[in-house]
Amino acid sequence: MTCAALSLLLLIAFVAGCPAEPKSQRSVSQAWQQPAERTPVADGRAATRPAADGSQAPGGEAVAVINGQPIPRLWLTDTLIASHGLGLLLQRISLEAVRQVARQEQISIAPPEVDAEYDLTLELGASQAADPSALTPSRRQQLIDRWRAARGVSTEELQLAMERQAWLRKLAAKRLVVTEEMLRNEFGRLHGAKVECRHIAVESARTADEIRAYLDAGEDFETLARRRSINDATAAKGGLLPPFSPTDETIPGVLREAAAQMQPGQVSNPIKVDGQYHILKLERRIPPETLQFDAVRGDIERKLRERLIPVEMERLLTSLTQASSISISDPVLRQQYLERLKEGRIAGPALRP
Repeated sequence: MTCAALSLLLLIAFVAGCPAEPKSQRSVSQAWQQPAERTPVADGRAATRPAADGSQAPGGEAVAVINGQPIPRLWLTDTLIASHGLGLLLQRISLEAVRQVARQEQISIAPPEVDAEYDLTLELGASQAADPSALTPSRRQQLIDRWRAARGVSTEELQLAMERQAWLRKLAAKRLVVTEEMLRNEFGRLHGAKVECRHIAVESARTADEIRAYLDAGEDFETLARRRSINDATAAKGGLLPPFSPTDETIPGVLREAAAQMQPGQVSNPIKVDGQYHILKLERRIPPETLQFDAVRGDIERKLRERLIPVEMERLLTSLTQASSISISDPVLRQQYLERLKEGRIAGPALRP
């Protein structure tokens, strides 16, 4: 997984490694049809949602009027909280958890650093072939809006995520310690002996066995990868993976071990990795580069930090959020949080009473 891809995962999930908070299945149209019910409000008074026929009830100022009939603000806020509130609240909670710790460590961020997080996001969107720094402001905003629309993310949600990313990046950069051993290992990963492989990734053992049978019958590996692999990024290249070394931790160990035992042109049996099945073909072995470590040390450290900072960001987001003390006073949001925490749909600390 690339650093930019890992950064993208951090945008939407409450805590890295857990599923992103899904949108409620209760639509606004369904909420409109709910009967009137009593709901606590922030100051302890009770307010009444409007009944299904839209009749007026106590609930504050109107946000709209239809044929003389006002629609109260309270109905709108209650409906939005019930249907979309928890996801937005979790984004804000994670932002606050990170920002508080960063400020305690005397870290600050500036608007250009938040803008840089948008550019990292654009690298994974429709502008992959473009240099974000070369985009005009209007074109850049157009691409951001397109990215948001494709993923159902509001401007406000994206802004929360981008600010959180900027705080996390500064905090991770300050805390990350790079040792001499780490630099030597990275030198070997980048400039040591490598293998170049193609792969076909599928979802089931049955499909993997079927593809292996086609290969045994003489089908072309590259063609099958383009047609059948579920990894869109590599399928478009005939399954070609970037060259990797025997110690490259960005590649699953079981795949590295399989490639190390293969000869050029050889095809592996199906290999299970994280619920998927991979078939490898070794294209070639690449000898180590003739470089001296000291001559490229600075470049090695820069690249290592670029690779590890997103990993540290993920770890920090998890640990800082889990260590936070959180209470939710709104009864609807509190109940949603507890239910989804129990179901494993989100990850976070237990709520304070």
